[in-house]
Amino acid sequence: MRKVWRNIATLPIKGVINLVVQERTIPISILKEEALLRRISPNHKKWGTIKASLEKARAGIRGEENLDYHLSFLPQRNYHIFNDLRLIHDDKPFQLDSFVLTPHFGLIIETKNIAGTLTFDKFKQMIRTKEQKEQGFLDPIAQAKRQLLQLQKFLEHYRIKTFPLDYLIAISNPSTILKSTREYVTDKIMHAIHIPDKIMELEQLYPQLSLSPYSIQELSQLLLKEHTPLNFDILSHYQISEEEILKGVQCPACHALSMIRKKAAWCCPQCQSKSSTAHHQAIDDYFLLIRSTITNQQCREFLLLSSKDIAYRLLASLNLPYSGSGKGRVYSRKDSTRYFV
Repeated sequence: MRKVWRNIATLPIKGVINLVVQERTIPISILKEEALLRRISPNHKKWGTIKASLEKARAGIRGEENLDYHLSFLPQRNYHIFNDLRLIHDDKPFQLDSFVLTPHFGLIIETKNIAGTLTFDKFKQMIRTKEQKEQGFLDPIAQAKRQLLQLQKFLEHYRIKTFPLDYLIAISNPSTILKSTREYVTDKIMHAIHIPDKIMELEQLYPQLSLSPYSIQELSQLLLKEHTPLNFDILSHYQISEEEILKGVQCPACHALSMIRKKAAWCCPQCQSKSSTAHHQAIDDYFLLIRSTITNQQCREFLLLSSKDIAYRLLASLNLPYSGSGKGRVYSRKDSTRYFV
């Protein structure tokens, strides 16, 4: 999935219907954890921890995509939707799963994809019961309230005219059972299928037109400009050394390391399959795990190649951005601003 950056200033606001201003993308954390699992031994002591984190992140994405599906049924009333919007105020980042901007109000939607029975008790806890086991989670209402406060301060910093802001919690798994001993919870937490109806109810609560088409355009520009994708050093995060990263080109058929370069193709000594493009993922793994740039020598070392000419041709075939020439040429990942800030 490739992020679609749109210049809202070039889009006609008048008559725009339910514009997804910022598309949802695969988070960098998922891409990096996928690459890391490909590049460490299954017997590594951190393998299980990384796998569990990746599965949780994937479940979160599935939940957010489920919400996207339901938001697509909103009536045609000029909703502007921002997905995975990450902003920073006072050096404190905050991320909104979904932010719906309307002429009447702005709405933060926090999505949870948790199976089982969720109970919201008087102690402001969210307790999941599954297979007769209880597990506590952060209160999503407290989380959404903090996001709303941070967004208010962010908008104040940029002197954006005050307009109503609200929040909802979407439970994406339709089989999840919701229980609560707090009355107001039912107004804020609901299954994702009910979110469009709730948005229309909020329009009755906020009937005044607070944002003109020009204001929406101006605010959209600001949000896109200040969106700061998350980036982190995954090896440091999991305390894994670069020496523990497995090198070579992985076979796309049997996933074995490492394929051998023969006659302009990669050949797998395990399953005998061939590929002309298997190095694409290997070089991307290098970018995601090791560093944001790569040289001919680093390419050879990571792909286990001996030929400078072959490494040059492989890197050149990817049409990567580069600087310098000859031995000093350094290649960067395409669309690097998305992953490396």
